[in-house]
Amino acid sequence: MIVARPGFAEGDDSGAAGAADAAAANANNPLANMIAFNIEDSTFNVPLGIRLGKVVKSGRTVFNMFIEPQFTILHKGVGQPEVQIFTALNMQFLPK
Repeated sequence: MIVARPGFAEGDDSGAAGAADAAAANANNPLANMIAFNIEDSTFNVPLGIRLGKVVKSGRTVFNMFIEPQFTILHKGVGQPEVQIFTALNMQFLPK
């Protein structure tokens, strides 16, 4: 399994477990649009997303909220998603 993200590349030959680990590692990654290629069984997934969000400051906390629909522009293989929705809420706690 080869997983590539914009600005990052990682090789992993552990099959489906590697894909699950890579997906879990991307859960908090701002570059979470994931382009996945599995050279063992020739499957791939190339999503394209548009992120809509808002940053709000409340007291000493900064909230970054967004939703990002991702549409697969190229895919091959069983179980490859055609549409995904990625959402997140990040909080930064400013010092006193």
